Amino acid sequence: MRQHFKFFEGPFAASCYLDSAATTQPLTVSLDAAYDWSAKHQINIGRAAYQLAYIGEQEVQKAKQSIASFLGCSVQSLVFPQNATMGANLLAYGLEAWVKKTGKGILTTDLEHHSNYLPWQQLAHRVGCSFDVVPVEKSGALDESRVCEWIRQKHPNLVAITAHSNVTGQRMQVENIIDAAHDVGAFVVVDACQAAAHSKMTDLAKADAIFGSAHKIYGPQGVGFLVLSEPLQECVPPAFFGGGMVADGTLGRWLPGVEGLSAGTQNAAGIVGFGAACAFLQKVGWGKLLEEEQCLLEKMCDRLDALESVQRLKVPNARGLVSFSVKGWHSHDVGSYLDSCGIAVRVGSHCAHPLFESLPITQSVRASLGVYSTMEDVLRLSEALEAFEKKFVRKGGSHV
Repeated sequence: MRQHFKFFEGPFAASCYLDSAATTQPLTVSLDAAYDWSAKHQINIGRAAYQLAYIGEQEVQKAKQSIASFLGCSVQSLVFPQNATMGANLLAYGLEAWVKKTGKGILTTDLEHHSNYLPWQQLAHRVGCSFDVVPVEKSGALDESRVCEWIRQKHPNLVAITAHSNVTGQRMQVENIIDAAHDVGAFVVVDACQAAAHSKMTDLAKADAIFGSAHKIYGPQGVGFLVLSEPLQECVPPAFFGGGMVADGTLGRWLPGVEGLSAGTQNAAGIVGFGAACAFLQKVGWGKLLEEEQCLLEKMCDRLDALESVQRLKVPNARGLVSFSVKGWHSHDVGSYLDSCGIAVRVGSHCAHPLFESLPITQSVRASLGVYSTMEDVLRLSEALEAFEKKFVRKGGSHV
């Protein structure tokens, strides 16, 4: 797969890139499509009456169809915010009046990335409703049945949950959670940033809102996605106002559905690049790529488990990434050593402070895979950690 990524032709082509959970490298077809649209078709889409505008808008609509097909939704349910965080906040501000009116609370979990935690925490503060957080187990695993139990006990009006942890790698089975939430009349918002990159999302079909970012799925930075069900669209008034969403500006009437939530000039080049990435992944066989990546993850876990000083966060149904610590050493020290070996990993708390407050460790090293990852990457990581162990840990060193 590396021949399809320009990154592996550049100055860091020899590096061992294991930070795909933070951002994937973009596919060449994605870069080329975005550049080609900007160079040949760049227009401000919507209501222009000339041929260039028609062709340019057709390219954008084609890209939206590819994205919708990949995500398993309709184009009529898609909003394209700047990124996943913007999508979550757009939704949180849009739902403020509805949450206040219903008088019920919000429920989330300790497993969440800040982008699916802080918008709802702050919304709860603004409207004065409860904000309940389901704790994880000491291992870092989240028990889906416990989430369902809390939903039945708390009767929230909104449940915000990740489909795939960016720290532990646990891929949640969210169908039962969605059903439990709907049984008590709650909307369900799903963070799909990692899930979209490491699994098919058929189990998210009944969610009321799904958000993520193109740069997590081999597309460009600067464009995200927000999928909204029809019932939720009816409860979310615009949070931003301006061009492109007005039905009658004088009377304050806005376009219905997702059009009313899409004020201003869209990142059309980013959407086209995102669409090209989605179309490519489906064409080459997304399911097969996911199987190969999972096989590689299992081999990586086996190699790490063989190292005495490495303590891995072990959770059920892990995909795409692994987080670990090295006994006696801070994650930043380990990460710096790996960098000196040409290995790129992520260190720290990974924008998930509530989770680390529930774990026996306060930070971790995270190695995450992509479709371009190879067995050589796994071997380089494990061999570098083994060398670190021999050089520092076994000699009694410590730097925590």
